[in-house]
Amino acid sequence: MERAKPRGFTLIELLVVIAIIAVLIALLLPAVQAAREAARRAQCINNLKQIGVAVHNYISSANSSLPWGDGPWWNEWSAHTMLLPYLEQSPLYNATNFGNALPFGGAPFNINNPINTTVSYARIAAFSCPSDADRLTDPNGHNNYMDNSGSAPNSTYAGNGGQLGWNGPVAGPFIYSDNGTVTTLGGTSINVAAITDGLSNTAAFSERIKAIGSNFGSTTAPFDYGKPTASISIPPPVPNNVEMLPQAYYQVCIATPPVPYGPSNQDAANFVDDNISGAMWVSGQPACTRYLHVMPPNTWTCRSGLQMSHVANSYHPGVVNVLFCDGSVKSIKSTVNINTWWALGSRAGGEVISSDQY
Repeated sequence: MERAKPRGFTLIELLVVIAIIAVLIALLLPAVQAAREAARRAQCINNLKQIGVAVHNYISSANSSLPWGDGPWWNEWSAHTMLLPYLEQSPLYNATNFGNALPFGGAPFNINNPINTTVSYARIAAFSCPSDADRLTDPNGHNNYMDNSGSAPNSTYAGNGGQLGWNGPVAGPFIYSDNGTVTTLGGTSINVAAITDGLSNTAAFSERIKAIGSNFGSTTAPFDYGKPTASISIPPPVPNNVEMLPQAYYQVCIATPPVPYGPSNQDAANFVDDNISGAMWVSGQPACTRYLHVMPPNTWTCRSGLQMSHVANSYHPGVVNVLFCDGSVKSIKSTVNINTWWALGSRAGGEVISSDQY
């Protein structure tokens, strides 16, 4: 008796199986991507917690105020540089040459000196958010975590020194203005006692997306079409000789989203692309290591001359991670009430904030 030959798969059956597998992959892929982003966000939160521990160890060890940086009066070293020994980076800190540089307008600051390339070129994992692919091309160590300079000025315009004081808790509370001729205003340290709003209600560090290109190259950095964007917008000039409340800058900036550099805005005053954000963790310049609570999270930065409202933003969907002065890390929604966001940026504004507001 002849045995029946085994029946193989028909083409239709094979295609049906392939289609089912493709559907399953399509259903699982978003879940896999969400899980991977959750892991990256957890790493980002851990980085901020490490910085928070380092800040408190710095205060305890040095028995002094919070770390601060920026300004020609101290060679523009960042708070990040001061925290190196407390982030298990003592060899790097010991290799740093903190010697005096020439006065403002003279030779490059020591952060740019060839003797410090070992330090400035170092890539530190604790300063990089894994959700933000590094698109900067210069050789320096890059940075995603910015210290909070506040939400509003806390002093009147300093003569013709070209500086405005801001009311943040960490780092030098100063931001460049655009009509100073000689920078003479000294840095001011902030101690814990000065944070009268409470450590748990005052932001210390947050995230910002790194720029594209090289801050040593041409000024024609690629425009960042991503959402949120690393590019900046330039609103009509905001007066620099008066105290500028966040409401005033916010109203101008929110109405001026960044647009690509092109034939319609060839004037240098309308240049909108940012090629320095997060470019050097050793530098206390606002673009490299600081941010302001003027614009809401995950929007854009505005500039008037050299004065910028550097924004906190990230590629974590709908949120930005914020380290508070008590060492806790919270994910703040992009939809946070703007008044609450301003209040979280000030160290002594006297605002009453409930935890359910953010």
